[in-house]
Amino acid sequence: MITGTLCQILDLTDQILQERVAVAVANITEVAITLDSVEELCAHIHQQIGKLLDARNFFVALYNPERDTYTFPYMIDLYDVKSFPKTEEFKVPRSLTDYVRRTGKPQMIDIPSWEQLARQGEVELVGAQSYLWMGVPLKTRQGVIGVVVIQTYDPEVIYTDEHFNLMIRVSEQIGHAVERKRSEQTLRASEHRNRTLLGTMPDLMLVIDKNGRYLDYHCPESYELRTPPEKIVGNLVSDVLQPDTTILFLERIKKTVDTGEIQVFEYSMNLGQENEGYFEARMLLLNDSEVMVLIREITIQKKTEKESKALESQMQHAQKLESLGVLAGGIAHDFNNLLVGILGNANLAITRMDEDHSERGLIDNIQTAAQRASELTRQMLAYSGKGSFIIEPMDLSKAIEEMYNLLKVSISRHCELDCDYSDDVPMVNGDATQIRQVVMNLITNASDAIGDNVGTITIRTGRMELTKGSLGAVYLDKDLEEGLYSYVEVSDTGCGMDKETIDKMFDPFFTTKFTGRGLGLAAVLGILRSHKGMFKVYSELGKGTTIRALLPASDQQVIPDDSKTDQIELNTNASGTVLVVDDDETVRQVAEMMLQGFGYTVRTAVDGMDACELYTREGESIDLVILDMSMPRMDGEETFNELKKIDADVRVMLSSGYNEQETMSDFDGDGLCGFIQKPYQMSELILQVQESLSKSVK
Repeated sequence: MITGTLCQILDLTDQILQERVAVAVANITEVAITLDSVEELCAHIHQQIGKLLDARNFFVALYNPERDTYTFPYMIDLYDVKSFPKTEEFKVPRSLTDYVRRTGKPQMIDIPSWEQLARQGEVELVGAQSYLWMGVPLKTRQGVIGVVVIQTYDPEVIYTDEHFNLMIRVSEQIGHAVERKRSEQTLRASEHRNRTLLGTMPDLMLVIDKNGRYLDYHCPESYELRTPPEKIVGNLVSDVLQPDTTILFLERIKKTVDTGEIQVFEYSMNLGQENEGYFEARMLLLNDSEVMVLIREITIQKKTEKESKALESQMQHAQKLESLGVLAGGIAHDFNNLLVGILGNANLAITRMDEDHSERGLIDNIQTAAQRASELTRQMLAYSGKGSFIIEPMDLSKAIEEMYNLLKVSISRHCELDCDYSDDVPMVNGDATQIRQVVMNLITNASDAIGDNVGTITIRTGRMELTKGSLGAVYLDKDLEEGLYSYVEVSDTGCGMDKETIDKMFDPFFTTKFTGRGLGLAAVLGILRSHKGMFKVYSELGKGTTIRALLPASDQQVIPDDSKTDQIELNTNASGTVLVVDDDETVRQVAEMMLQGFGYTVRTAVDGMDACELYTREGESIDLVILDMSMPRMDGEETFNELKKIDADVRVMLSSGYNEQETMSDFDGDGLCGFIQKPYQMSELILQVQESLSKSVK
C-alpha cells in the first residue's frame, strides 16, 4: 500500500550554465585558430556570449600602453551614436573602460554606482548613459591588454551575479585568444612589409649556415640569377661558386659568426664567353649559426670605373708627354741658337782655309759634331711635335714598299720580314722622310724584341674608321677627330711587354736594351703628334707586340707632280741690304759674316722694337728682313705687324729653331717671302735669302 511519494527536485540551472560556458569557451578557442583577424574573432566571441546572456550592446577595447590609447576592433551598440572607427586609436581617460583597465578588476556598474565614481573623480560620461554596464579586463601574461564590455539601456534587462561571473570566467580565454590573434595579425603585417621590402630591393638575398650551405634565397625580378634556383638551396657554396670565391665566402662567414661584424666585400665570377661579372656582398649575422648575404651586381659600375681610370691615366700620360714635349722643344730651340754659332763659325772658318790647311780636319770635326748635335735637336723637336716637315699627299703602302730592302737589312738575321700591303689604303698628308723614320724605328724595336731568337716581323697597311669610342684606346691627343684613318702596323713574335713597360715605352730615353738609342719611340710619338695621328699598342709577355700607327686620311687622293723647274744657283757675288733681327748676339754675328761674305750689306737689330726703329729710319734701303720669332719685348709676329704698318711691301723671311709648319701655324700675316730653320749652314742661308729676294711679296 502506497502511503506517499517522495520527490527530489534538483536545480540544474547552474550545471547547464557551466556546460554552456564550457562549450562557448571551447568554441572560441577552436575557431580562433581559423579566423584571419581580431575583428572576426571578436564577432565570433560576441556570437558565443550572446547565447549565454543578452549581449545586444557589446564591444571590445584593446589598449596600447606605449601611446595610452584604445582601438575598438569590434563594437555593436543599439543606442550610442558615438562612432569609433576600427583602425583609429582614441584616448578615453576616466571612461568606465579605462577605469576597469586601470584597476584590473571586473566591474558591474549601475547608475548609482557610476554617480558615486563620478563624484570621486574616477570616471566621467563617455557616450550614452547605460542602465547597467558590465566590463571585464582581458588579462594575459603581459598584463591587461583590453576590456570586453556588455551593457544595457533597457531597465527590464537584468544582469545577475551569475552573468557577471560568467563573463569573468570566459574573459581569460577571450584575452588569450585576442592576444594570439593580434600577434598573428601583427606577424602577418610584418611578413607583408618584409616581402614588400624584399620585392623593392634590387639585391639577391641568401641565407647561409656557418658550414657554407644555402638555406634560403630571395631573388627580385630585376635581378638576373646566374645559377638555377634548384642548385642553390641545400647545396654548399663550393657547389655554386668558383674555388677562390668559395674560400673568400667561407672566410667571411666564419668572421661574421665569430665577431658579429658586418662584412662588405667584392668578388668576381666568370659569366662565360670571356665575360667577367663583378659583385658586392654585404654579410650580416642572423643567429649563432646563420648569416644573411645581400648581393648586388656591380659589373657596369666596375667597367665604368675601369674606363674612367683608363681615360684618366691616358690623359695624365698625354699631359706628361705634352709637358715633356714643351720642355724638349724649348731646349731644342735654345740649343739650335747655340748651334748656329758653332756650325756657322765653323763654316766661315773653313771657307777661309786652303784645302791643304793643317787645321782643316779639326774644323771638319767641329762641323760633323755640330751636325750630329743638330740631329739630336731634330729628334727633340720631333718628340715635341715641332719637327721640320714637308707635308704632301703620300701613299703609305708604296712608301713602305720602296724601303723594303732597307728594312730587310736593318733587322736581325734571325728575323723573317713579312709584308701585307692593302690595296685600298687612302692617301695621307705627311712628310715621307719622317713617316719612313716611324716605320724604321718600329721595325728596329721589333727586331730588338726578338733578339737572338728566331721570329717573324710583319708589316701591314690598311684603313679603319675611328669613332669616339675607339679613340679612347689610343695614345696621343685626347682631341683627335673621328673619321677615316690609314695605318701601318708592325707586329713581332718577340718577348712582349708588361703594362709598366707599355706605360713608359714612349718616354724620352726609356729603353729595355743594355744601351739606348736616343729618343727612339719618343721621337716617333712626336712625329705622329705633328701629323695629328695616334698609336694603338697591344702586347703580351712571351707572345709579342703589335703597334699600329694611324694617320688621318687626306682629302687629296692624287699625288701631285713635285718636280722643281726653278732651281736657284748659289750666287757668290750678290748685292742688297739685309736686316738681321735676333736677340742672340752669336746668331746676329754669324748671319752678318755669312751674308757679308757673299756681297750683302747687313744691318742688325737686337729685338723687335730696335728693328722697327731702324726700319723707320732706313727702310727704303732695306731689301730683306730676317726675323727671329722668339724675342723679348716684341716677338716675331708683333714685329712683323709693326713693320707692315711702316711699309706694306716689306720683305720678311722668318727664322726659328722650330719647324716651318709649327712657326707658320701661329702666324696669320701675309707678306712673308721665306723661312729658314736653325741651325743652318752658310749655303742654306744664302740660297734661302736669294730665293726670298726673287719672290714677290705674298
